[in-house]
Amino acid sequence: MSSAFGDFGPLTERRRAENARRQRKRIMIAVGTVSIIIILIVMGGAALTYSGKSSDEEDGDSKGSSPAKAKPSGGGGGGGSHPDMRVVSKSIKVMCAQTDYKDACEKSIGKAVNASASSPKDLIRTAVDVIGGAICQAFDRADLIMSNDPRVKAAVADCKELFGDAKEDLNRTLKGIDASGKDGLAKQGYQLRIWLSAVIAYQETCIDGFPDGDFKDKVKGSFNDGKELTSNALALIEKASSFLSSLKVSERRLLADEAVATEPHPEPALGKDGIPEWVPDGDRRVLKGGGFKNNLTPNVIVAKDGSGKFKTINEALSAMPKTYSGRYVIYVKEGVYAEYLTITKAMANVTMYGDGARKSVVTGSKNFVDGFTTFKTATFSKNDDITE
Repeated sequence: MSSAFGDFGPLTERRRAENARRQRKRIMIAVGTVSIIIILIVMGGAALTYSGKSSDEEDGDSKGSSPAKAKPSGGGGGGGSHPDMRVVSKSIKVMCAQTDYKDACEKSIGKAVNASASSPKDLIRTAVDVIGGAICQAFDRADLIMSNDPRVKAAVADCKELFGDAKEDLNRTLKGIDASGKDGLAKQGYQLRIWLSAVIAYQETCIDGFPDGDFKDKVKGSFNDGKELTSNALALIEKASSFLSSLKVSERRLLADEAVATEPHPEPALGKDGIPEWVPDGDRRVLKGGGFKNNLTPNVIVAKDGSGKFKTINEALSAMPKTYSGRYVIYVKEGVYAEYLTITKAMANVTMYGDGARKSVVTGSKNFVDGFTTFKTATFSKNDDITE
């Protein structure tokens, strides 16, 4: 009896120790399980947040909407978003297909345009705007040429003057595009092309002023981009009416989906007398021919024999009032006038006439062989510098 109860004490202790180990094991398992659940909850929340963001972005990309669309403003009604650059790129490709220098066209417009420029008018304006940077660099390179050759120096001086003329005609073109309405670009295309054609002439004249050699080759190469971009802009303006007519349905409709018409570009409307309709009635009578002299009353008379107010044409031009309004008429009597005339911007509406092509003669002896640039050999020239 005593021996049986004597083994009971150690057995009880072993069972208590085993129960304690099991209890600690359960607690450790429970703590580990809770920790794992907490970690999964945290990771699941982070994954859910990231997944939600990606979903929004994917939805936005698939619908072509801007990021701002997912964040509507407090003003309520959302306006239409601009087309993305893929739409603009397609429009650029279709328009540039009409030009001689397609790669230069796509590269220049694509680099300068943004997603808000969706209409042909916007793209044409960009095509004109990028010309300025190209010719500015070219004229600057010509201006940096240093040489003791008087002909090179004269050519550099001409390029400076021609650059001012080119910038002015480019600005006129841009203003003409900006001022044109929905269909105004096609109507003004004739005048816009005149200004852009002059820009090409200024670049060619700058090049031609240099004598043959390394300087001329370098200047010619520097103007390649400017001439290509100007040529492209001319082609785009010429086709403006076709582009605009192909997009009458909607400004946001892809240009690539429209067939470009081949209708001829509009020329200025002429009256029955063959004179453009925009010419005022008073000037129209002067241009009709016939009694041309009878329709004009000269402000001053130039006569080499001294019978007029001035003996030289330059004297008459210098005496022209600075604030004169209207047409200023100079009558040049019979005689040979050996002088070079420069009409400045301040001399607006100057009309000059003589007694006939073989009677009232303006002549000079400047030529390229003697060291003058061709630009400076003309007996009549224009200068936009009003200070001269």
